[in-house]
Parts: sequence; structure tokens; C-alpha cells
Amino acid sequence: EEAMDVEKGELLLKRIKSDIEEIQLMRPYLILEIQDLLIKIKWQQEKLAIHSDFISRRFRSRLYLMQLGLSLLFLFLGLPLFLFGLIHNFITYKLIDLSVPRISRFVEYHAALNILLSLIFYPLTYVGWFELLNSYSHPPLWGWLLYVISLPLSGLFAHRFAHYFKRTGQKRRYLFLIYNQKEALLELQRNKKQLEKVLFES
Repeated sequence: EEAMDVEKGELLLKRIKSDIEEIQLMRPYLILEIQDLLIKIKWQQEKLAIHSDFISRRFRSRLYLMQLGLSLLFLFLGLPLFLFGLIHNFITYKLIDLSVPRISRFVEYHAALNILLSLIFYPLTYVGWFELLNSYSHPPLWGWLLYVISLPLSGLFAHRFAHYFKRTGQKRRYLFLIYNQKEALLELQRNKKQLEKVLFES
């Protein structure tokens, strides 16, 4: 259901971009109304602190609470592995993240630079952790292999875990709005529906 909501939001943005020039040429009288609705929607969304994926979501209390409960359970169970990955990868991750824009201000090169720096700095980081552990303990060969394999895998897990944690926070925020600011949320939904109507049905 979440994937469908995200896909629906992306399709809406594409439709808006593709139709805006036609509206400016063929129906310029709608531009002011569209701008007014966009301003209202943006202001309401920021005031409610709700992600755009959740604005038009249909709320089924039992299903939603079950999904939220499973999400919280996953976060609880995955926390130790997340902390392991965070400790071993965070400094390198931030170093690369801060270095790429400084090396090149051209955004189109950032992905390639990110990959290149990752191939350099992550192995060096893992060698450093390996040497540090080796100076304090001497596990068997299988223990070393397991540790070395866990370093990049736990880093990937920590990255996904952080996104999942943020997403779960958005779920909790949406649930809070449903029970505490329902009228404000309904008004935001009405404005979004009106925007879609103006854009695609006029």
C-alpha cells in the first residue's frame, strides 16, 4: 500500500509538470487558482508536518495499527545491528558525503565521485577496524571472516534502517493527526483534491 501511495504521488507530479505549460497557453485563467491552492497545500503540509505520501491515504484503523506495531517491532529487533553498522560506517559515510560537494559543484558528477570515494575509503576504514580489533583480541578464522563480511552488510542495513525509522515516525505522525487534528487534515485533503480537479478535469 505504501509503495502504491508513493507511486501515485510521483505520477501526480509528472502529470502536473507535463500539463502546466498547456494550462498556461490554453487556460491562463486557472493559473492564479492553481498557485493559490499550491500555497495553501504547502502551508498546511508544513504546519501539520505531514509527508506528502500520507495526505490522501485511506485510514483503516486496525490494519494501520498492525502495520505500525510491526514497524516498531522491527525497529526494536534491528536496533543492535543498526548500532553496529552505525559505529563502523558513520564517520566514513559522513566524510564522503561532505567531501563530494567540495570536490565538484556539478551535481551530475556526484554519483560517480561517491562511488569512487567509497571504493577508496570504506576498505581503508575496514582495515583500520580490523587492526584495532586484532590488537585487543584474537578470534578464530571464522570469527574474522564473519566480522569482515558484517562490516559492509551492517552499513547497508544501517542506511536502510535510518530511512525506515524516519518512515515509521511519519506513520506515527499521521496517526496523531487522525486522532487529534482530523479537521485540519481533512481540509488539506480537500485542497489537494480541488487542485487535482482543477488540473485534470477543467
